[in-house]
Amino acid sequence: MVDTRTFSTSFSKRLERIFAARAGALARNPRLIPPAVNNAGTYTLADGSTVTVTASASAPTGTNLRQYPTPGSRVLADYEAIMAIEGGFRLVTYSSNVMALACRSTAGALWDGTTTSGSADLMIDVSTETNSPAIAFAYVPNGSNAYRPRFLINDQYIDLAGHAPSSTAGALTYYTLTFSKSKTRKITVELEARSAIQRVFIVDGAAGFYSINRPDVEQKPRLLVVADSYGVGPFIGTGIASDQTICFQGDGMYQQAADWLGVEGIVNAQGGTSFMAGTRTYASRWQDVLDINAQQSIDALHISGSINAAFGITGSTFTAAQEQAAATAYLVNAVAAFPNIPITLSGCPKGPDASATETAAIAVEAAYAAAVQAAKDQTGSKKLAFIPWQAPQYVRTWPVSGGSSLISTDNTHLKEGVGGGHESVGKRFATDWFRAVQKMAA
Repeated sequence: MVDTRTFSTSFSKRLERIFAARAGALARNPRLIPPAVNNAGTYTLADGSTVTVTASASAPTGTNLRQYPTPGSRVLADYEAIMAIEGGFRLVTYSSNVMALACRSTAGALWDGTTTSGSADLMIDVSTETNSPAIAFAYVPNGSNAYRPRFLINDQYIDLAGHAPSSTAGALTYYTLTFSKSKTRKITVELEARSAIQRVFIVDGAAGFYSINRPDVEQKPRLLVVADSYGVGPFIGTGIASDQTICFQGDGMYQQAADWLGVEGIVNAQGGTSFMAGTRTYASRWQDVLDINAQQSIDALHISGSINAAFGITGSTFTAAQEQAAATAYLVNAVAAFPNIPITLSGCPKGPDASATETAAIAVEAAYAAAVQAAKDQTGSKKLAFIPWQAPQYVRTWPVSGGSSLISTDNTHLKEGVGGGHESVGKRFATDWFRAVQKMAA
């Protein structure tokens, strides 16, 4: 689905939209609104009405049932009239390129339009608006795994953990939301882990049709993040299966930062990578950045500094100077491609104290700061900024002694869930990123 609305592409207008989005997010944010009250599977919403959620392996049936799109047609454009993509393409790259414009889907298949599995994690927020007392979503989970969607009603979470029962592994699962009374509501579905919405069903009244429409969703500024496993989210180390609590990849630090900023967080992440590390380095994924922008224009680009660079240095795979040179070349290329958007690069997460990794991480942080300055010198751009991580330090990647509420069990990645590292670091990053952008406007 391509957003056809147009906005000014000037740097100043983009900043105006980013500043307004931040103010709006601090005033009203779904993560700040208490979830609906759950009473034995019946949720009481802010307006006093109730909703129940059921899951079935069988499609809804009945004489007063309508489905979209009609059977046999599953092109993304079919949804244009009834669904809006709020979160942009919140994605994690696993292998080949992402999100072809003409992507089609069949039952049980991915949205990537290819026969190659694992090409993209969608993590899309899709919204529709209806006054029907019941609406069902045909949900396709990733591969052989069972996952859960998560629902918001008028920007209020039903819950944060997803719904039981979980989806049927590798097959369509039909989630039906049944309301206590009919009224027009915006219903948002948060997806996870290469999942997709195939069809939508609404129940009509005996005396006439209920409506289903694309909601009038405000177009938020789009922040694209290129990252390593820190961009993947709590999938790392803890699993994202539905028996985990609050284990959505959409709860990763950059997605949470996007909520605090009021922007659409679009994440292109691949574990084990940096400018030099891994087979899918940041530079090798540059086409992903161009493709995402071609589909939905971005308003800001952030590149996440990577501890994988420190691992590469301690393993003698490459040097800090080589990482710096690669980062500089990437930033110069980015400025040439996007001269009118803010571009930021964050520092390197801290390694274990008094270790070779810590020493390397400090060197990588300095290399990234130098790369930003070098790119500024070469391009003359004032729309580049470095966001340090070492000092003040965001979070210790390894606890010095004992456990840490911010650390996952693998002692490398941030912990999932509310109160964990993704939430706290994401909120901190949102503040630091916003300040960096504010300085660009000075």
